[in-house]
Amino acid sequence: MSKASASSARMARAVAGLQGRPVVEALVQTSADAEPEVAEAGLETLCTIWRRDGVVGEDLLLKLDPQAQDRVRALGVRVAEPLVSSVHSPAKEQSWSTTCWYSCGYRT
Repeated sequence: MSKASASSARMARAVAGLQGRPVVEALVQTSADAEPEVAEAGLETLCTIWRRDGVVGEDLLLKLDPQAQDRVRALGVRVAEPLVSSVHSPAKEQSWSTTCWYSCGYRT
């Protein structure tokens, strides 16, 4: 294992315990860094987090370059639609609202 790989692995393990969208978004940006070692460390850390969680947000996955997207998909994690899109979609909101209304026994 090269010195850069060992350093990347240590950073990935240290950061993997962190949670929260700001941390993950910063790592997504880091994975596009011009320095190959920095970009690799960011992507390796993301893979560690997403492998642990078992899910990756589709919006975050699509921010990665195609090769990195393939690497993340190869982890076998579920790609989830972001919650924000369902909240701001009037059709989905109406559908949920109608379903809830009728399931609660209310009729118009």
